[in-house]
Amino acid sequence: MLAVCGWLCSLALWGQEPSTAAELGQAAARLEVEIPQRKLYQGERIPVSIRLLYDREIFQNQVQPLFRRSLDLQVQLLIPWWEGLESSEGNPSELPQAGLLPETEASPVPDRGLRMVVNDAVWQAEVFADQILDGRRFGQIGLNRTFLLQGEGELPWQALQLRFSLATEFEESFLHGKIATVTETIQLEHAMPPLTVWALPEAGRPKDFSGAVGQMQMKVWTEERSVVLGTTFSLWVEISGQGSMTSWPPMELPEMAGFHQFGRLQSHPPDRRLIRFELAAISLDVEEIPPISFAYFDPTPPASYRRVQSPAIPLRIIPVDPHRDQVATDFAERKSSIPGWENLFDLKDRSQEETAGSKSTSFWEWPALALPWMLGLTLHRALTARERRRRYPEWFRARRAFSRLQKAVARSQGEPHRHFQSYLAAKLRVPDAAVLSQDLHQQLEQAGLSKALAEEVAACLLQWTAGRYGGEISHRNSKVLLALAEKVEEAMAETESKPW
Repeated sequence: MLAVCGWLCSLALWGQEPSTAAELGQAAARLEVEIPQRKLYQGERIPVSIRLLYDREIFQNQVQPLFRRSLDLQVQLLIPWWEGLESSEGNPSELPQAGLLPETEASPVPDRGLRMVVNDAVWQAEVFADQILDGRRFGQIGLNRTFLLQGEGELPWQALQLRFSLATEFEESFLHGKIATVTETIQLEHAMPPLTVWALPEAGRPKDFSGAVGQMQMKVWTEERSVVLGTTFSLWVEISGQGSMTSWPPMELPEMAGFHQFGRLQSHPPDRRLIRFELAAISLDVEEIPPISFAYFDPTPPASYRRVQSPAIPLRIIPVDPHRDQVATDFAERKSSIPGWENLFDLKDRSQEETAGSKSTSFWEWPALALPWMLGLTLHRALTARERRRRYPEWFRARRAFSRLQKAVARSQGEPHRHFQSYLAAKLRVPDAAVLSQDLHQQLEQAGLSKALAEEVAACLLQWTAGRYGGEISHRNSKVLLALAEKVEEAMAETESKPW
C-alpha cells in the first residue's frame, strides 16, 4: 500500500512559530490517504483509508465549535466522492471516465471512536495512537471504506477539504474565563493523486470467464455419497476471497454428462458467494461429480486470468428396484388385509361390511362436516352484531324502546308513555329527561319531522306526562303513542343512518 500524504503546511512552518491564522491552521492539521500502489482494473474492489492528524494543543485551546451539536472533534471533512462517482463512456471529444461505487457503509469502529462531521452527516472515526511530529503531539483518527471501480479511464475524484474554526484573539471574563473574541474559519485542501482504471485485457481471457475480479478461492461439496437414480440432490459451491462478490453474473455449471440440472439458489454472505445447484443423476454409468472450474481475473502483479478447480467427488448411483415397485403395486391393488402386517392388531377383515355401513356412515359424516361451518357462521354473526351495537348505539337504543312500547301497548299495562319518551330521546340522541321541554317540537323538526307531526308528537307526550300526575293516564288510549312512533319511524327513515 502506498500512503499518499497531503502535508498541508510547508516545511518552513515546522520548527518555527506560525505568524498568521492561516499558517496556524495549516500547522494544526494534516491529511493522509492510502490507496493501492499498482495498476488498477475495472471491477476491482479497493480499500480507501483516510487519516486525519491534528495538533492536540491547538485543538484543545484554540479550535472553536463549528456546529451547535455536540461532537468529539469540531471539524468537517468534505469528501465529494464518499458516496460514489458515476462512470461515463465518453464521446469523440471527451475521454471516458471511471467511477466509484461504495461497497461498504464503513469499517467497524470501536466504541471509543470519535464523532466528527463527514460531508453533512455525523460519522464515528477510528482512533489510532498519537504521533510526535517536530516535538508536538498529534492525535490520529481514520475513516475506512471499500469501493468498486467501474468503467475505465481517469478517475475524476476531487480534492478533500477540511474545515474548522480557529480563535486568534481572546479576552478574560470574570464569569466565563477565557473567551474567544476573533475567530476565523480555516479551510485546508488535500489534492487526490491521479488514478487510472484500466479495462480487463482481452489477451488470455477464457471463454468461461465469470467476470469476477480479485483473488478467489472455491470450495465444492455435497452432503450425499449415494443417490437413487432420478432423485434430486444439492451440490454446493462457495466462492470466497478478496474481491467483489456481487458485481459479476450468476454462476453457471457446465454441461455434465449423466446429470440433469434443475436450478440454483444464490446468497451473498460477507466476502463470499454461496450457490446451491439442484441436480439429478440420469445414468447408472455416473461414478463421480466431475471437477468444476471457475475462471477469474487476479489484478495483483503479475495481473492475469487464473482458474481454480475442484477435485472430483465420488458418487454412487443406486438403481431403481423394479421388483420393489411391483410389490408396492400389488399391495395397492389387493382388497384384503394381511393380519399382523396391514392390520397390526389382527382384527378381522371388515371390507365386506363397507357396503352395508355406507349409508349410516354417510348420515353422520354430513353433520360432522357442517358443524365447523355452522360454528364459524354463528361466531361471525355474533361479532358482526357486537360491532354494529358499538358503532350505532343510539339506533339500537331506539329499537329497544320501540319494542318495549309495542309490548306495553299489546299488554295494556305499565306506562307506555315512558317507552315513548325513551324512543324519542334515542332518536334525538339526548337523555330521556331532555325531551320533556317546551321546545321539543323544534328539536323534532330539526331531526326531519314535519311541523305538524312534530307539534302533534310533542303535545301528546306532554299530555301523557301531565296526565300521569293528574290521575287520568288510565283513560288514555296507548295505541295513539304506538301510531305516532310508527309515523316518526317512517319520517326519519331516509335521514337516519342504519347499521347495514
